[in-house]
Amino acid sequence: MTTPRKKQKVRDAEATKRRLIEVVGLILQEYGHHALRTNNIARFVGRNKNVIRHHFLGLNNLKRKYISEKDYWMPFFERFQVSGSATATELKEMFVQLMQENLKFFFGDREMQKIILWQISDEDVLIRNISDAREAEGEKLFRLTDQFFASTDVNFRAVIGLLLGGSYYMVLQANSIKSKVSGIDINDKRGMEEVSRTIAQIISWAWKAAQETQKQEVKTSSIMNHEFENLKRLATERMAEELEDPDLGSKTALYEEVKRVERVMLDHLLGLTNETQIRTYLKISMFTLVRVCDQLYRHGDSLNEDATLLMELMDAIRMPVAEYVPDTIVLPKLFRNNEGLKLKEKWNRVSSEFRRSGIDHTLVEIAGVPFKRFLYSSMKMHWADFKYLRKYIAVLEELAVEGSVSEEELIHDLIGLGFNHVRFISWYVLQVQRQIAGKDIGEAERILKRHKTVLRQVSLFTNMSFNAAKMHPVDELMKWIKAELVLQSDLKSGEASNPLSLNCKLGGVQIAWWQKLQQKHGVYDEADELLLFKKVAFNFKGADGRSLIEIDLKLGQADVEEIAPLEPILSGMLEEVRALLQ
Repeated sequence: MTTPRKKQKVRDAEATKRRLIEVVGLILQEYGHHALRTNNIARFVGRNKNVIRHHFLGLNNLKRKYISEKDYWMPFFERFQVSGSATATELKEMFVQLMQENLKFFFGDREMQKIILWQISDEDVLIRNISDAREAEGEKLFRLTDQFFASTDVNFRAVIGLLLGGSYYMVLQANSIKSKVSGIDINDKRGMEEVSRTIAQIISWAWKAAQETQKQEVKTSSIMNHEFENLKRLATERMAEELEDPDLGSKTALYEEVKRVERVMLDHLLGLTNETQIRTYLKISMFTLVRVCDQLYRHGDSLNEDATLLMELMDAIRMPVAEYVPDTIVLPKLFRNNEGLKLKEKWNRVSSEFRRSGIDHTLVEIAGVPFKRFLYSSMKMHWADFKYLRKYIAVLEELAVEGSVSEEELIHDLIGLGFNHVRFISWYVLQVQRQIAGKDIGEAERILKRHKTVLRQVSLFTNMSFNAAKMHPVDELMKWIKAELVLQSDLKSGEASNPLSLNCKLGGVQIAWWQKLQQKHGVYDEADELLLFKKVAFNFKGADGRSLIEIDLKLGQADVEEIAPLEPILSGMLEEVRALLQ
């Protein structure tokens, strides 16, 4: 039975934690986020600074707790939920209400205003993680709207981003200096109503514009399907013939039909009046032409005359409007094979020069990944992949021509090219880890800050990335360096010692493999693998952060002898689960 003294002690602890959270809000509103320091908070509550570590295991956890209580976005996401089968109207109305309520709540929440100012004015890893968590929740809603905007020229995500940023700006301007924006004062009730009404209008305009584009696409699709009927029929007939005795008549018929379609398509293109119509026309027509070309393609045939006819047709259509070709168009197999071999030949010359210059062979191998993927991957390659690879090899060729190439030059060029492959990111991180290994905290911080400065000075050769779905390498590496600097800072202040860390009999690589296995099978919701390994190293005694990174984030890279002892453990766990389920 709990004694009165224990109950009183629990109540006192909860009261202290509540007071610490309140003080964070008071300091933030009065002095700004830069004043949120351990000593300042402790002074406000009249206690020793160790009280923060005792109740929250450190300042970052206290700040995280405060923000999680004040951030209204997470409750918003819980309220504004719709099913995957929601109609366009339901989704539109949901976003209207969401953005209108954001304006209303943000205007009335002084603390949230300070949090957003903190978010946009300081490179704080904690704030970045919280912002990323909001983005992850918002992504769930955008996935529902993407299907309605995918085939249009309306970027609904950009519309919402501008509305969100505009709402923040107008509120901050109104509350900080009581100023109008574009003649509108949202401190006035009428001004607030006008802005709220305009939010609804803009979102409605976006949906209407998307629907109009879709109608145009349906019309274009109907016209082109009719034009392509004979071409598809002739291609099917050609494939049905015996290869030993081809019918020259059908070959001639295919050639004449290709030339006819070329004339028709060029006439159609000349009649289009804006970029949206041209892109829509190319997307629809190229989709069919690629399928016919792939139907005629014969692997191992050095000539591929029939497929080449279609390739020439696509080139004739593409050349006059090359800048409008949608990045999402899938590349024909023949095009991918022909162009891939040319690019690989260039890469072989470039890589030989890099090796002669003494560049690390692993780095050279990693830099060649895009060429292998383009030629041999089972993935579909798109026009964006080809454009990127063409720029990629052009920059590396220029570097190789200069003669002796340094490893640092190659690294900078790869970063400037947006080469965000996971192997390159982990290779870079490992080099930095090796540089700071064994160094005192001050020297480690200097090394990390030097890398941070160098990354800021990298010249960007293109706005494209190797993997468009991932962060640019500058952003990803900067994020890791900032997290590493926070860790070094915590080590300096003594906050990195985790009193709740777990004792584990496994070695560093075994722990890493075990955690990575769980992540792969959906146990962890951690998208950032490097951050996952950092957390593992922090929470498991005996886990070596360097070991975690050196397994190269791949299960297959682990040493079989090291992983073998885990097999009986996994087998025993599986038997126990099966026994419970019987």
